[in-house]
Amino acid sequence: MPAIRIDAVEIKPQPVVTGAQYLLSVAVTEILPGILTTDEYYIETADGFCLTLEGGQYG
Repeated sequence: MPAIRIDAVEIKPQPVVTGAQYLLSVAVTEILPGILTTDEYYIETADGFCLTLEGGQYG
């Protein structure tokens, strides 16, 4: 199962009223695992971002 991150949550309508029906919207992003070297350092690009695995199997 992939790891996820919740980036945003929104409740409509606003303001909230007790007993009313609401729509809850959530923005979810999959967290991609970083690539580690054998000495457990992350491999980074020149601008400081971590290289990640996209799809396939890892572990």
